[in-house]
Amino acid sequence: DWSSDVCSSDLKGHFIYRIGSWPNLAENSLKYSHVLFAFKPFFFREVKNMGYENVLWLDSAILPLQSLDTIFEKIEKNGYFGYRASFILSEYTNEFVLNLFDVTPKQANFIETKEAGILGLNLDSYIGNTILDRWQRAAENGGFYSSRHDQNALSLIAYKLDLKKFEDSNVARPSEIENITKDSVFFLDRSMSYWLDKSQGEEKILKVTKKEKIKNRSYRDFFKLKTYKRNFLKNIKK
Repeated sequence: DWSSDVCSSDLKGHFIYRIGSWPNLAENSLKYSHVLFAFKPFFFREVKNMGYENVLWLDSAILPLQSLDTIFEKIEKNGYFGYRASFILSEYTNEFVLNLFDVTPKQANFIETKEAGILGLNLDSYIGNTILDRWQRAAENGGFYSSRHDQNALSLIAYKLDLKKFEDSNVARPSEIENITKDSVFFLDRSMSYWLDKSQGEEKILKVTKKEKIKNRSYRDFFKLKTYKRNFLKNIKK
């Protein structure tokens, strides 16, 4: 399963995941449960309160392909780790959210977005805590109220803090199996939300378009595809 992929990447630490409920209930975060993707900053807050320092968030669609040691080294050194996305902020946000961050629509035309599916924070550092504080505040004050919710808020925070160490995701985090190389660290497994395009044949992975969303999938077909992909990834690693 997904957790075994993370643990098999020679993780030296704890793997924490939640099934149901809501993170950081002790600090009354449940009142923000209606905010899409607000669980991410609250989960960071919860593990910080548990005493963890270097924390890496991975969406459930992210599969590690190699050691995570270098990622945690970057988190420790820089205070954060993440990837740049391939689109401009103005395409997916609105003036309400921009006003919360004191950013104009014209400025948004030149702001490169950051991915929120892979994010590392050093919660023992000033910059890591500043990112978390502002991200959580955005979840609480309406800063997640745009089409890319947590991602747009994170992008605006990175812009205001002038964070330059977000990395290129094209090679390090491919979403197509044929794009995996020896330098790929993660694989974005879109089969969570999308289904196989039959025209591609069995040797091809997913063609990711919104029109291919799963409507009537069976568990048998789902796990057949997952097994096929896992075997493919193992062969790539060799």
